[in-house]
This record gives sequence, structure tokens and C-alpha cells, in this order.
Amino acid sequence: MNSTKTILPIAIALSAFGTAQVITADDDRALQELEKPAVPAVADAPKPIDAFVRAKLSARGIAHSPAAERATLIRRLSYDLTGLPPTRAELEVFVSDKDPRGHRRSPHRA
Repeated sequence: MNSTKTILPIAIALSAFGTAQVITADDDRALQELEKPAVPAVADAPKPIDAFVRAKLSARGIAHSPAAERATLIRRLSYDLTGLPPTRAELEVFVSDKDPRGHRRSPHRA
């Protein structure tokens, strides 16, 4: 915004007492420009969002959980997508597939 003193048409509101209030960009966070936060320097963070999560966990003294087993992953995926557990065949196919992106190829039910 060019001037923080500029009154925006959308920034005029009526209070509970019926008097007009003028809100400027200094007063309201919704009218201020966003700032991109710096990504925390954290070891073993594959993506920026992981760095933020791991930094918060570390600050609270909490270690992140180990990766889930493949059988657990297919169960979670199946319950999330269909509300049903995977069939025995789907479970065996997924567990035997060692590709880390195997969940993208998991069988879909009609």
C-alpha cells in the first residue's frame, strides 16, 4: 500500500454503538502485506514445511516419530479414502512394492 493513512472503502465499519470507525492498514493485520518467514535451519528436513514442524518439536523437546511401516501406510490410506480397510490382496501388493511412491499406484476400488 502506498500510504498507511489511506482510508479504504472496505475499512469503514460500524461499531456496536452505531458510530463509524475508520480502520487503516496500521490498525488491521488483514490489510497489511504478508511477509514470507525464513525457513528454520533443521537437519533432515526434506521439505520446508518439515523444517517448521521439526523446529517446533525440537523447541518443545519432542522427537519426531519414525516412519510408519508399509502395512500401516496402506491401512491409513485405505481408511482415509474409502472408510474401509484394504483387502488382503491390496495389503500384500503394497507391502511387497518397495517404491517409496507406491501409494500412488495402490489399487483403487470402484
